[in-house]
Amino acid sequence: MLEHLLDEYLPLLVMLLGTFLTGMIIERRHYASILRRELATARIHHLNSGKKLDPKARISQSRLVCGEAVISVEFFRWFVGLLHSLLGGTMREYETALDRARREAVLRMKESAKGASAIVNVRVEHTPISYGLSRFSGVEAIAWGTAIYLEEDRAG
Repeated sequence: MLEHLLDEYLPLLVMLLGTFLTGMIIERRHYASILRRELATARIHHLNSGKKLDPKARISQSRLVCGEAVISVEFFRWFVGLLHSLLGGTMREYETALDRARREAVLRMKESAKGASAIVNVRVEHTPISYGLSRFSGVEAIAWGTAIYLEEDRAG
């Protein structure tokens, strides 16, 4: 009986363990990349940063900037999320995908605003991505705002 169960469910267990480990490695690498890039773009302030532009500053240009990111959820997290959706409870396994997508979209927006002093009126939207019957498989995030370039930024 035990051998029959192992033969039947061993491939599923191996796949779950493999996707768990692979997903954990990919997520850690992505977070490391996000942290490096957040430090590199820290001089460009955006909404909620607390910084205000000097009222005497002369704006030479403003333009729309945006960034998009799509983050998928590996099979292990999807499987655990499926159990949570059946049993109820907080679906924490999807929270990191949402956080990574939001931060990546904001970073890409800031990177597209190269040379800007600030980005104002920043908005971030999220959309779940599903395949099949309510199977959550990822999240898409888009961040957009108005990049402000001061005259001194363009001169230097």
